[in-house]
Amino acid sequence: MKKRFGSVLLLALAGVAPAVCAIDLGGILSTAQRIADTAKPAADPAAQEKLLGEEAAREILSRAPLAPLPGLQRYVNQLGRYLAAGSGRTDVDWRFAVIDDASANAWAAPDGYVFVTTGMLADVGSEAELAGVLAHEIEHVVQRHHLKAIQAASRRGQLAELAGIAQDTAAAEGASTVTVNPELEKLRGTIGQLYERGLSRGDELDADRRGVELAGQRGYDPYGLMLVLQKLGAHGKDDASLASFTRTHPSIEERLKKLEAAVEDLDPAFFPGRTQEERYRKYAQF
Repeated sequence: MKKRFGSVLLLALAGVAPAVCAIDLGGILSTAQRIADTAKPAADPAAQEKLLGEEAAREILSRAPLAPLPGLQRYVNQLGRYLAAGSGRTDVDWRFAVIDDASANAWAAPDGYVFVTTGMLADVGSEAELAGVLAHEIEHVVQRHHLKAIQAASRRGQLAELAGIAQDTAAAEGASTVTVNPELEKLRGTIGQLYERGLSRGDELDADRRGVELAGQRGYDPYGLMLVLQKLGAHGKDDASLASFTRTHPSIEERLKKLEAAVEDLDPAFFPGRTQEERYRKYAQF
C-alpha cells in the first residue's frame, strides 16, 4: 500500500493558476531532428518515450478533434495534473485534453498524454468520477503500459530502426516532393493497431486497481470509477457509443467485480472521499 498524501483535498480549482491544454497537431508532429536525437546509439529511454508519445497522440487526434471548449480543457488539465502530481512520475510533462467525440472512451499515450471524450464526460456526474477515469489513464502512463506494448509489437525494445527513419525523413524534408518513409509508416501502423485493439486485459485491470488507489490518495471518493462503469453498463451492450470502449477493454462486469475487491482493500482513511458534484457541473459545460 502506498503512503497516503493527506486526508484533505489540496486542489482548489478556482485558485489554481490556469493550466491550458497545450496539445495540438502542430505541436506533436515528429521532426527529423527529434527522431535523429532519439536514434543515437545510446538512445535515451526518455527520448524514445517522448517520440512514441508524440506519434500515439497524433494517432488519437487523427480520430477526432479537440473540443473547442477552453474552460473545460483548463478544468480537466488542472484536475489531471493534480492527480498526476501524486503518481510518482515527475519526469514527464503531463497534458490532458477533451476530444470532441460522442463515443464514450478515454486513452493515454506515452510521455504523459491523457485524452477523454465528450461522450465519456456525458456519463460523468462528479469530479470524483472524472478523477477515477483520469487516474486510470494516468496509471497507464506511470506503468508504461502503452510504451511496452508498442516496443513489444515492434520487436525492438530500443527501436533501432529510428536511425533509418531519421535519415529518410531529413532527406524528405529537404526534397521538393514528399516521399513516404516505410519505417515510420510501419511504426505508425503498429501504434494505430494498438489503439484499435486496446491493451491487454492484465494492463487494464492493473490500471483500474492502481487508479482507484491514486484517486483515494488524492482525496477523492475511490468509488468514482466504479460509478462511471455502472452508468456505461446501463447503456446496454448494443449501444453504438460504447463500441470502441467495449472492444478495447475487459467487460464492465469483470472490471466492477475486480474493482469492488480492490476498493475494499484500500486504506480506510480514504473514506469518505470528496465528490464535488457542483464543481463538476460548473466546469463541465459542453
